[in-house]
Amino acid sequence: MVKLISKQFRRTKFKIKKYKKTKHKNNSQRGGMNKLIGHGTHGKIYQINTFTVIKEFANRPQKQNCICLKIKDDCQSVCDHIHYEYLIQELIYNSVNEQNDIKIKIPKPQHFRLSNDKTMCHYEMDYIQPCMNSSSVKNTLIQIDMGSPNKDELTQGVGHFLGYARLDLTNCTISRVEELAYQIGLLFSYLHYVLHIDGFDCELVLGYLAGDSDNDSNHKCDVFLIDFDKVSCFEFKLGFVAYRKLDESTIETKTLNTVKRFAWFLFSGITGMSLLPSDPVLKSYFLEGYARYINLAHTEQIVIDVYNEVVQFINDYGS
Repeated sequence: MVKLISKQFRRTKFKIKKYKKTKHKNNSQRGGMNKLIGHGTHGKIYQINTFTVIKEFANRPQKQNCICLKIKDDCQSVCDHIHYEYLIQELIYNSVNEQNDIKIKIPKPQHFRLSNDKTMCHYEMDYIQPCMNSSSVKNTLIQIDMGSPNKDELTQGVGHFLGYARLDLTNCTISRVEELAYQIGLLFSYLHYVLHIDGFDCELVLGYLAGDSDNDSNHKCDVFLIDFDKVSCFEFKLGFVAYRKLDESTIETKTLNTVKRFAWFLFSGITGMSLLPSDPVLKSYFLEGYARYINLAHTEQIVIDVYNEVVQFINDYGS
């Protein structure tokens, strides 16, 4: 199983292309709506039409390790790191999109560009629009918190954080919180044991893509995984040196030289944004999904040992 996984990863990596350079265009030259809908540490997000947003970043030197050398091995600037985020999202999108049993969606990234003068970079991505239901706030994405059942926190410019007990899933493709817990476990099983990606600091949001329905009043909400800038990769080898990006200026080196350290690296990838259920019943659904992509009869011993230790961490979580 592990050898097949490695070949799949190499095939995906082989398809990755270097980013293209383009003449930088300001907002008025892009066409479309050009509506500013968000901003972060380095860049801004514009809605350019009903279906697409563009993430635009100002470039500057930022000499830090790329956190997955299989994806990109040289990061010297902000736009190098943004290109890495684009590539890791593209890899996850292309791979997860082929799995019929995973209902959590990945927004599609496309068209990464670096301006000719290297002062700006941008890429396009599916526009996830907020769902309107009994638990939503107008024009605000709901971010899911599986660790705090009754959380209800509206953060300006960031989102509406809701605990799982406050979610209204009645008009969603994942319609029960038990199914949501299972699907989160299933997704992390695929990330950890197929793609060898930690999933650290990713977030789950409720939303929909324009075009999924001709009538917005009848659309189904989907659950999306977003925010891939801190996602790293690993190999199932004791002593593997992995990277954990904590913020824009801090990247830690993690030497995974014991089973327990390896398992903690994966476990903390799940808990980084409160995606592991604290409720014992929901946790059992999560574990059912998390077991899906590890075949204990045909997996190397190191994978089995790490998996069992992750499960132990999960069982102890919140107890």
